[in-house]
Amino acid sequence: MTVYELDFDDFSSCEYSLLAIHTPLEDYKLAYLLNRRLDYKFKKSDINIDKKNKNDVLTSFSVYEYSNAEHNFSLIKNTLK
Repeated sequence: MTVYELDFDDFSSCEYSLLAIHTPLEDYKLAYLLNRRLDYKFKKSDINIDKKNKNDVLTSFSVYEYSNAEHNFSLIKNTLK
């Protein structure tokens, strides 16, 4: 099994909080449920996070984003199927 990891250099802001959510749900389903239950408005970003692994294979991680007056939120898928 190949392991992929995100670098903290991928985040432009030095001031952030990180929360991990472990779920069997697909990323779009998690975004939908967060929108519905918490009244958020996550939308799929046009830009994914692209990384090459040690074997030079390019992988792409989808990103969903939501901003309100106080915070910017990002959901980043961190698994591949």
